[in-house]
Amino acid sequence: MAKNTSVIKVGIFADAQQFKRAVGDAGSKLGEFGGKVGRVSGNVVKGFGIMAGAAGGLALVVGKQLFDVGTELVSLDQKIATVFSGESADKVSAWADTVAARMGLTSTQAQGLAAGAADLLKPMGFTSDVAADMATEVVGLSGALSEWSAGQSSVEETADILQKALLGEREGLKQLGISINQAEVDQAALTIAQADGREEINAMDKAMATQQLILAKSTDAQAAFAAGGNQLVAA
Repeated sequence: MAKNTSVIKVGIFADAQQFKRAVGDAGSKLGEFGGKVGRVSGNVVKGFGIMAGAAGGLALVVGKQLFDVGTELVSLDQKIATVFSGESADKVSAWADTVAARMGLTSTQAQGLAAGAADLLKPMGFTSDVAADMATEVVGLSGALSEWSAGQSSVEETADILQKALLGEREGLKQLGISINQAEVDQAALTIAQADGREEINAMDKAMATQQLILAKSTDAQAAFAAGGNQLVAA
């Protein structure tokens, strides 16, 4: 460490609120320390870092990176609170606390991915509760498919591919070993519509049909994930 440079280490345990409180405390301490250093040596404290606990390891984030991470977490926290509320928020939070570590994510990251998926589903007409259920199922499946790809696609990349598929962009599914054509989607969507007493299919029918087909064509990946998966990739 360079002479007269302060590095303040703050432990963060996968919780955005704890992170924000820690950043505030660290900033206050840095200001106090900077004043003392200025009086003694005339040097300026140039930055500080944090030790962030995530996925079983510690990563050092210094200076501007600290504030980038802080801004990202605050933004993610706001998105989650906007997309989910009430019972759906509690449901997604409990789900994330249970599955996040298995996917190599923090609880906040898992909730953020679910919020991203639900944010695409709600404009189609899905209620918050149904959107939350579908979103957590999609994100949960992304963990299994990411491992099944031997890590070639990260959980975040896989979740993005699955979300796009729900919107009709299915080409990326081939990267995950899944092939779904339009005729399959239309037939499954018609079955869903008819079960609801309708003959015309809509965007919700197609999204639900796509999700059903993805689940049906990824049973091996799901089974492997449930059984422990590829632990070298999962680690």
